[in-house]
Amino acid sequence: MKPSALRLGIVGDGRIAKDYRRALEQLGDLELVAICDQDPQAQCLEASGRELQFFSRVEAMLLETDLDAALVLTPPATHASISSALLRAGCHVFCEKPLATSSAAARSMYKRAQQAGRVLMMGTKFRFIDDVIAARELIQQGVLGELVFFENSFCSMVDMESRWNSDPRSSGGGVLIDNGSHSADLARFLVGPIIRVFAHYGRRLQKIQVEDSVRIQIEARGGLLGQVDLSWSLDKASDVYFSLHGAGGSMQLGWKGSRYRLQGGDWIPFGSGYDKIQAFSAQLKHFARVVRGEEEAQVAGEDALESVRFIEAAYSSAGHGRWVSITDSARVQ
Repeated sequence: MKPSALRLGIVGDGRIAKDYRRALEQLGDLELVAICDQDPQAQCLEASGRELQFFSRVEAMLLETDLDAALVLTPPATHASISSALLRAGCHVFCEKPLATSSAAARSMYKRAQQAGRVLMMGTKFRFIDDVIAARELIQQGVLGELVFFENSFCSMVDMESRWNSDPRSSGGGVLIDNGSHSADLARFLVGPIIRVFAHYGRRLQKIQVEDSVRIQIEARGGLLGQVDLSWSLDKASDVYFSLHGAGGSMQLGWKGSRYRLQGGDWIPFGSGYDKIQAFSAQLKHFARVVRGEEEAQVAGEDALESVRFIEAAYSSAGHGRWVSITDSARVQ
């Protein structure tokens, strides 16, 4: 373990934890020393040739280990309570999206972090994709001119019938709260704050208690209009997940590569596409540097709170059948 490495614990050893552990293998900034999970079948794991400590309760992990930071990778309904316990114990916290299932809970988490003098950061991988970073620079340079429309699509066929995501008691909702967190933050990062939304549930194709498809109309700052399609039950057969159109040209961000073109010109490729482990590694490295005071947080508290407000507003819109401002946190399921 390097002297400068932060001692790290993981809370929640599910599917996504496997990817985070792969990302941690590429870093010297964080040293994984403990894992906490309620699954009685989980076993102690090996990392870098040595055994990790395994716990079934957060309280025991905090009592028996000396942690600097923790990753909270549990279902969303538990994020607030677990993160608050870690912050009270003096741990810096990196919490996976969505930060919480309500803006009230999210605000309480940041209040707790402020009281404890610790860093609380929401996981939002798309800000750390090289293509997205390059796209933001091009947009800020005015390459596309005055922006008019954008589209975002996260649609893939995933069987959710046996996953915790389909239980609203754990997830807080369906595909909207799950993938909508990415949509909200990606739009905020690339084009600025979202003002209001109008959401519609799609036909439910899976036998689950939550929505599996949703379409969201968006009005962003300056009158920019957007559309977001989210689904666990259909594949739109497109390699593009974010498109942006302006008076001067268009841009497409894709899973395998990205490109832009000026009006009347040819497509100009850039980037190499989406790399999940690279993105996880980059955001964890950034988190470690923020904890050590070497960098300012790229994902500020207001960014995380806005993504939660976006989800609340979209649920409220789908329930009431009308446009809802992001500042209106009333939620109807």
